[in-house]
Amino acid sequence: MISGVWRYCGQHRAEYERILFQEDSDNFDLIEFEKSVFDIDHCQAGAWILEQWDFPKELRQVAALHHQRPADGAVGLLPVVYAGWRIADLLGGGSQPAPVISPSLARCCPTRRAHK
Repeated sequence: MISGVWRYCGQHRAEYERILFQEDSDNFDLIEFEKSVFDIDHCQAGAWILEQWDFPKELRQVAALHHQRPADGAVGLLPVVYAGWRIADLLGGGSQPAPVISPSLARCCPTRRAHK
């Protein structure tokens, strides 16, 4: 199953990237898209690979759950990784469009996309 995902991604990289950065990304759900194409999402694939390689349980949980908001007061690596993912999305590093931010904030926190 996992080898099929890797093979498909390699053969169809340009198509996958085009879909990830499609213009109507407000309604785009990466997890659902991956499941519809591969019957597995990158969270499940990552957790499976880390399990096969005998990585620590906490890292496997981060791979599996990094798109799910941790419970209030949660401690450990998962809340940190989740926060990093959300910040990356807000700054334009994810599959969602970056919000327009103020020029003063843009000078402090440059992103890969220009904001006017």
